[in-house]
Amino acid sequence: RTSRNIVIGGVAGAIPPLVGAAAAAGHIGLGGWWLFGLVMVWTPAHFWALALLLKDDYAAVGIPMLPVVKGALFTSQAIGRYARLTAVASLAGTALLPSGGVLYGLLVLPLNGRLLQLSAALQRQPEERQRATSLFRFSILYLFSICGLILWSRSEAATLLSQQALHLLRHWPTGLLAGL
Repeated sequence: RTSRNIVIGGVAGAIPPLVGAAAAAGHIGLGGWWLFGLVMVWTPAHFWALALLLKDDYAAVGIPMLPVVKGALFTSQAIGRYARLTAVASLAGTALLPSGGVLYGLLVLPLNGRLLQLSAALQRQPEERQRATSLFRFSILYLFSICGLILWSRSEAATLLSQQALHLLRHWPTGLLAGL
């Protein structure tokens, strides 16, 4: 009923990580709340990109999606804000994940870079359908990749690589050069 329907709906869409955390651990720890927050701030950029593509359909049936109510430029700017929030929220996993968090933090950087690049491109050309399509498609891959990195960060291999990466970072630049 409002143009902020996706923000409100993001809360409902982010509940599954809380349910999963409670089922797996018997309680909701910081990791569950972090993933809840990440999905919640990821949702608007993802769905508003789709809403830009379906703007005419939403208008025809009277659903007040943000692109219908405020237009493509305003929506692309809102997408940019939520993409930045998503990138920041994703980095919190570096501190919250177990021993593989350092490696997660390094591997999430290119994902964040691409998310921000695509949202900036959309802001430059908010009416360009291909920009919205690219952002929408990548946002699916983004969340899937984050979940994959979370799972992988819990592996023994990731723990070892994370320890090596942390060692190299602590001894920058001489440690990095010696590691090569």
